[in-house]
Amino acid sequence: MNRLIPAAAAHLIAGLALAFAGVAAEPSRLTELCNTQPTSSASIRVSPELMNEIAAVVADPQRNPDLYRRLWEPVTASTLIIGTAAFIGLSYDPRQDLTQIGAEISADPVLRSSGVQYVAEVGGYACLTPPPDLVPITLTEYHNGILDHYFLSSSNQENAAIDSGAAGPAWVRTGEQFATVPADACHGSRPVYRFYGPAAKSHVFTPDPQECGGVRKAGTGWLYEGIAFGAFMPTNGECPRGKTPIWRLYNNRAAHGDSNHRYVAKLSLATEMQLRGWTLEGVAFCVNP
Repeated sequence: MNRLIPAAAAHLIAGLALAFAGVAAEPSRLTELCNTQPTSSASIRVSPELMNEIAAVVADPQRNPDLYRRLWEPVTASTLIIGTAAFIGLSYDPRQDLTQIGAEISADPVLRSSGVQYVAEVGGYACLTPPPDLVPITLTEYHNGILDHYFLSSSNQENAAIDSGAAGPAWVRTGEQFATVPADACHGSRPVYRFYGPAAKSHVFTPDPQECGGVRKAGTGWLYEGIAFGAFMPTNGECPRGKTPIWRLYNNRAAHGDSNHRYVAKLSLATEMQLRGWTLEGVAFCVNP
């Protein structure tokens, strides 16, 4: 995503980061993709000696920092012995892509020579049929007349902060709203990740695991703010039956440190923005009608 701004500024605008103030810091080793799976756990078959060492290292990473990094910095560990087979279950930051972690651990020559035998993702979830209804989320669009920036708010708390002026002057509702749901694997809704670029005073939303993985890397100038909401993914630019496409437009101002994106559900708005010089980037995600 090379059109996003490359440099970070010193501070966030108050208010627009309020809803995500409690997000944990990024782990120091990041996968190339953001996780879209409903699980964040992996099971590794190891020698009993290594099982005990890994458990101790997860509890105290400074015991063996190299081993901790080679294991992609798990946050918890559980042990299990079945007969003569030893297993350790590792859970990770939910943003980390398990497929990549599993492949990297399996291919690590140091781990293999130490007694790692295989790695498996853990699909530890079950869906009721039909799954219970989700509490709907309303996405409210704001425009800043000074910056000429657009923003999507996904909570009443954030709406109240923006309306009160906590995000700074000139933010007003455009009247555009979308209906969506939280991210939920049983409903087929994917997480939409939210990032903030302090230099441009702008946000970007993406459900794309590759784009998310690139944007959250150190040095991009974008700060991860969490999962903003859930949405459904298009296939070849087409939304699933019964879902509404949300188009993403880009203002082409990265060179000026002023990147911004707008998300619209109406083709008339997409056309209007293109006449203003914005680039249509396609269907970003799909929401409820």
